[in-house]
Amino acid sequence: MENKVVINNEYDFSNKVPLIEYINYLVNYCNQQFKELERLIKDDEEKNKMLKDDYRTYNYKKNYGSSFEVRITENNYNTIYCKDIEMFTSAVNSGNVKNICKLVIDLNLDFDRGKIGNIEKHENSFKIHFSPYDIKFKRNSNYSDNTMDLIEKEIKEILDRFPTVNCIFCTKEG
Repeated sequence: MENKVVINNEYDFSNKVPLIEYINYLVNYCNQQFKELERLIKDDEEKNKMLKDDYRTYNYKKNYGSSFEVRITENNYNTIYCKDIEMFTSAVNSGNVKNICKLVIDLNLDFDRGKIGNIEKHENSFKIHFSPYDIKFKRNSNYSDNTMDLIEKEIKEILDRFPTVNCIFCTKEG
């Protein structure tokens, strides 16, 4: 079930230790979600291809707002843009994810839904921002959608599994 609402959820994981193994798992998960949306869009397009425009109904229609990117900002403020897990793995293997300023995982699962002539844009942004002592996860959506709610929940669970260290800069309970 989906409802048109404004969702602006933000979570603070600043006492988590962003080890590369955990970040790699998170990047891989986000990449998989993006690939799954691409597959759903392709399947929906195939299903509707044979129908006349008046009969086309989409659950997942292509929206050009969909994207997946990992931005790695090095200490010299050079930014590396990774568009998929392969590019990120290459950056890791090249040593580009050591001694960095920040890393941002940006997953936009935007799609259109509805009958031709009455298409609604569904915006779903998931952003995980890693900076020293400042780790935030934000979700912004314009619909309550069970699939997107599950992705939010799973990203939170992945972040919850990161090691935790309370220090003088950040102490959190639970």
